Amino acid sequence: MDRAQPVGELAATHLRAAGIRCAAVLAPAPRTGLSALHLHWLGAYDPDQHGSAPFGWHRDFADARQRLRDWVAVSGTRLDRDRATRQTAWPGEAPADAVVDIVIHDREEDFVEFVVDDVSKRREAEASFYARAVSP
Repeated sequence: MDRAQPVGELAATHLRAAGIRCAAVLAPAPRTGLSALHLHWLGAYDPDQHGSAPFGWHRDFADARQRLRDWVAVSGTRLDRDRATRQTAWPGEAPADAVVDIVIHDREEDFVEFVVDDVSKRREAEASFYARAVSP
């Protein structure tokens, strides 16, 4: 399946494999930003924290919210459709392939299918790796 990946470890793995251009387009990953915001929120709303700390969190959240929206716009993921991340050709390169939206009729079913397929591929790769490691 050639489409935008779910956020998280799987997406990070695919970004590393895709190379620096894709990583530059999508970095920093939303999961990193969301994790930082969560830790920031925990600190801001800690009972021992200064009473004005939540104001700082809300200011930082407003800044991060725009970055997350920008990431979603670049990735092309929507509730009802998905697409691969658009690539811009460098000078002298052949034009990038056209990107086509994929309509998603049942997002939950589509996600489960994607995860099952990806887990199968990873298990096959792991089995192949261990088979080579055991062979002399």
